Amino acid sequence: IADSHVLAYDSSMNEIRIRDHSWDKRMRLVRPGGNTPSGKALLATAPKYPKSLIIHFTDGASNTDLAPKDAMLIIKDKFPKVQITNIVVGKIAGYGSLPDNATIVELKTLEEFPEALKKTVEPWYRTR
Repeated sequence: IADSHVLAYDSSMNEIRIRDHSWDKRMRLVRPGGNTPSGKALLATAPKYPKSLIIHFTDGASNTDLAPKDAMLIIKDKFPKVQITNIVVGKIAGYGSLPDNATIVELKTLEEFPEALKKTVEPWYRTR
């Protein structure tokens, strides 16, 4: 996809690191370091891509004080053209009921990821 970015995030000692792994558009292995600040990472990403589809691939656990559902409410208010799809493998914590700009896709195994990604991306590009 020509206009896509792959970002990975983690935190350590009150520092959140968001790294762009999209340079030269080659596929590469991304290994986030854990300690996932999901809500804060979503909130930091939305202003950079204010008319985008954010696909948040996660194990479902957020380890910081800002829950993902709270971040998505802020994003809906400040960046109404951002859509968020949370693709979750594992437990879902901190999501609750989502605003209408966000959805959750629950996977039982990682092998389901390619099909879930395809089902998420295709409708987005059809409406652009």
